[in-house]
Formats: sequence, C-alpha cells, structure tokens
Amino acid sequence: KMDLFAIVTIGSQTYRTTTMDSCGRNPVFNQTFKFNIINENDYQIVIRDDDATTTELVGTARGDLAKVRIQRSDRQQLAMQTKSGKQKGMVSVSLNWVPNSALTYGATPQYGAPPPAYGAPPAYGAPPAYGTPPAAYGAPPAYGAPPAYGAP
Repeated sequence: KMDLFAIVTIGSQTYRTTTMDSCGRNPVFNQTFKFNIINENDYQIVIRDDDATTTELVGTARGDLAKVRIQRSDRQQLAMQTKSGKQKGMVSVSLNWVPNSALTYGATPQYGAPPPAYGAPPAYGAPPAYGTPPAAYGAPPAYGAPPAYGAP
C-alpha cells in the first residue's frame, strides 16, 4: 500500500498535506490551504509516497489561477505526470478566491496609525532687495569687438 501526501506550491509559498497511510491509488486529502497571491498565475501539486526511509515521487500536476480570479471559485481536474513524463491519473482541486481587502482601492490599511500630519510650511519673508554690486567687483567690461586671439 502507498502512504501518499501532496505538496501544493504557489510562488514561494508551499503547504504539505498530512500523509494518508495505506490509502492505495485514490487518496482523498480534503485539506484547505490559504495562499497570499499577488502576481502568481499558476500552482503546482506534487504527490509523493512516504516510505519508512525515503519519499518517492509519484507525480506532478500544474493548474491555472486565471479562471478562479474572475469567477471566485473553480474546480479543476489536473493530469498527473510521472517523473518520466507519462500521464498517470488525475487530481481534482477545488479553488476559492478571496480578494485581500487591504489591497483593494479605497480600503483602510491594516497596519498601524498614519504618520502625524505635516503643518503648513513656515512663512517666508520677502526676498532680499538686490541693489548695485559692491565696489570690489568693479564695472563690467563694455561690449564691443571680441578680443584678438593669439596676442598677449
């Protein structure tokens, strides 16, 4: 008999079911996992056989999240692929989509108090008056013919 468990992965998040001891070829895991999904579009399910000393790969399947994002729920039948790439069996998955209210437009943030409000900027006086330049600068040169280059 096989002692099977499933590993469900979406993006960098992974959950593992409990091992179904002596479940044979048609295990029913019937477990619920909650994932925080931002940009992920698909998921992977890996079925493994838990032996006393090792775990052996039984098969893998991939599913798509596009339909559940739109319809809020979906049931999928996914073909299991063996490590040699042959189809061997199916896995049935039920999906429910619950949008994260903290990420929707106009939602109240779920983190701490907002920063204190900034007051009005300090009042600035009139800019300083600009008069004639100090005598140390002298008068600017008169415009006229450009200097001759090459002469000292």
